[in-house]
Amino acid sequence: AFAGRLFSGADSSRYMRTGILLIVSTALVGVGVFAGPKLAGASPVFLFSLPVIVLFLFEWRTGETSGRRESPERIGPAREHGHGAEIAAFLALGVVVVIAGAAVSMAAKHIAGHQFVTARGPLVLGQTFVGTLFVAVVTSLPEVTVAFSALRRADSPDMAMGTLLGSNSFNLLIFAIGAPFMAFWATDGGSAWSNLVTGSLGVSPNLINVAVALVLTLLVLSALRSTRAHGAHKIAAGLAILAYVVGLFAVFEIG
Repeated sequence: AFAGRLFSGADSSRYMRTGILLIVSTALVGVGVFAGPKLAGASPVFLFSLPVIVLFLFEWRTGETSGRRESPERIGPAREHGHGAEIAAFLALGVVVVIAGAAVSMAAKHIAGHQFVTARGPLVLGQTFVGTLFVAVVTSLPEVTVAFSALRRADSPDMAMGTLLGSNSFNLLIFAIGAPFMAFWATDGGSAWSNLVTGSLGVSPNLINVAVALVLTLLVLSALRSTRAHGAHKIAAGLAILAYVVGLFAVFEIG
């Protein structure tokens, strides 16, 4: 029911540009994940971080405004009252999320390096798997909560879809901006691109995450464009869950 209301209620034309931006930027990140560890110095920053940032700036400058502003007549006195309190609460909760995110990343680092005792012997989950599963789930809970509330309480499918797609796009932009600063604390002076862990196949297991992200984004866009097809959103949701589970298993095996 949630997926049906989300895909059928959201205006697909508003999110095609965002979806295309997300696909192109994810593909750029994927190239960086593959080639970054093979390059030394600051070259990965210029080859991969800079194009992603330029892409976002270009989209921001040329993109059409898709949101519809409410007219003053629709905003009654009850909504105007307490507007400052809502902004203060929004900022305060944002600070809590940032602080909690930093704490989560530190806890995840210890979990990733902990040696678990199993029947088959010692087991170390690894940073990529912990980041893909635990950190991703925990840090996505605020977005899921906001999207669910926007759909159920505010009856705004567009806000819910914007939260999900916009958050993924913003995460890629933050990584592209933050990757160069990795050189300040990396032992070899490289960036986040050149310090990615190499898996058992000789490549970073994060390539699987990139592939899964591309598949999930394509499924979301196809569901948005196929809202008139009977059960299209259910098929897309089922394939998305399957892709995520398969990708998670692959990350665990390769990482």
